[in-house]
Amino acid sequence: GRSYRLERTISSRADHVAIADRLTNLTGEDLHISVRHAIATARLTDGEVYLRGQRSRIMQGNDRGGDNPTVLVRAAGQGLGMVAEDDVLRVQCTQTATADPPEAGLVDHFFMLPPGETYELRWSLYPIADGDYFDFVNAIRRNWGTNFTIPGPFAFVPHPTRTEGEAPWLAEWLSNAAPAVVSLQIPMPRPGELAHGLAFLHEPEEQQRLKVQADLLRELRPDVQVLQYLHTYITRLDEAVEEYADARHLNAEGVQETYSAGSWKPTFWLFLPTASNSYGRAMNATFDLVLDELGFDGVYWDELAYSKELVAHGIHDGCSALPDMDTMTVAERVALTPLYCQDYQVQQARRVLDAGRLLIGNGQPRTETMTRLHFPRFVEAWHPSNLRRAHLYCPVGLSSPDRVDSEAAIVPSIRTHLENGGLWYYYCNWGHVNLTRPTAAERMFPFTPIELHQGYLIGEERIITARSGLFGWNDQSEHTVFVYGPDGLLIEDFAAPLQTIEGSSFTELRLPPGAMAIIERGRQSATAAGRHPGSADMLSASARGTHSAPVVARPRAQ
Repeated sequence: GRSYRLERTISSRADHVAIADRLTNLTGEDLHISVRHAIATARLTDGEVYLRGQRSRIMQGNDRGGDNPTVLVRAAGQGLGMVAEDDVLRVQCTQTATADPPEAGLVDHFFMLPPGETYELRWSLYPIADGDYFDFVNAIRRNWGTNFTIPGPFAFVPHPTRTEGEAPWLAEWLSNAAPAVVSLQIPMPRPGELAHGLAFLHEPEEQQRLKVQADLLRELRPDVQVLQYLHTYITRLDEAVEEYADARHLNAEGVQETYSAGSWKPTFWLFLPTASNSYGRAMNATFDLVLDELGFDGVYWDELAYSKELVAHGIHDGCSALPDMDTMTVAERVALTPLYCQDYQVQQARRVLDAGRLLIGNGQPRTETMTRLHFPRFVEAWHPSNLRRAHLYCPVGLSSPDRVDSEAAIVPSIRTHLENGGLWYYYCNWGHVNLTRPTAAERMFPFTPIELHQGYLIGEERIITARSGLFGWNDQSEHTVFVYGPDGLLIEDFAAPLQTIEGSSFTELRLPPGAMAIIERGRQSATAAGRHPGSADMLSASARGTHSAPVVARPRAQ
């Protein structure tokens, strides 16, 4: 007999087709269901595919990540995109393209339904007129509502042991970096020993040392917000292994996951906090310490979605399992961390945000639920292509100390981020990068995205571009233009004439090689006040030309 029931609902929306597959387990045991949603690619001789934002001209490959659970197939100047929507499909699915069979799409081999239960997997199809990847991205962003305001600049500051007695130097750095937000470092009460997780609660002297550093930073730059570093999945305390045994993150062999000891850190034990387990309740005290007792302005939450390994054994999240692919049955129930720990992530994120504090996370949301909570989350852009993981939520990449080894390297680093569709946060080696002058970052924020593109970003407040062309908001707003050369210096009196085209204002930019520009949006005339490019009825910006020819970025009303 039938083992499950499928009820499919298809809804046509303004710019996409929404599909909901309601699955019900009709058996008395756990049921494994493999899922494949594919676009046929046979005979697409000029085709190419984007998997999780990564382009492939050979039409083969695979990737996995709920941060950008997309597949886009392009051919003959047109495109068809696919994106996972609900919590489970986003976390579980793989983005894949194969030659045999010739297809590209979303594949899920983790999905499990307990006896008698029902779950609805949701996914969407986006026809893209010219097949442009960023047109696909911008359409999803509008429908997901992820164009929220991003604060900045942001930077990490050195540990107090490196700043004691260096207030004049630190003052110069803060003045030139102009950060709106800074994060303190991992607590380090003794040389080479990092007090991760619960260990921070047992280090009162380190707590006070960090509080003193926060007070110094506020004294030197009164408007800066100071966050404290927290990591919820790892802890330094060896005794926690027995005390919180039910929350240990176990591997396939039943051994607890660790970050092994090295020259600069002891062993860190990995745990999985939830809103109901004892480890989660214990970790709550670190948020109380930072926000209530020490009075920080917020929290920097490292590796927010998960740490080290996605899969945890010995526990289950209720809908994930490893299959026996020969029999297509459940081989082992497992937990995927973004699903298993999601209730805790939501609880603590709301704890910070509802208190009116700032939360910044490392890593993008992996679920629909977390995507609906709006706060800055960056990706570590040690390779600029990592920014594709940030395209659907908060398009910010943390710069890499390997690439930013001097202040002259800042503009080239920002340009690289722009070419990959993202903004830029400081991450510099304090021992090598002394800032002797203001940087372009001071004028990049706040930034409320309207559209992302390769080489330029359109925001409510400003346009940031590494490309030449005509730029504007399709209104009569005033523009203030700042152009920075490849050495990072502001080019004084740069000629960027303002043109009026069809009643709207556009800045004409002809950038020197290696330069970038920031166009700040001023007030607009009363006659144009109702034409607002950030509203929900906007279509994507038109972009014509190539890298060497002008690019016209002109949002247009629907």
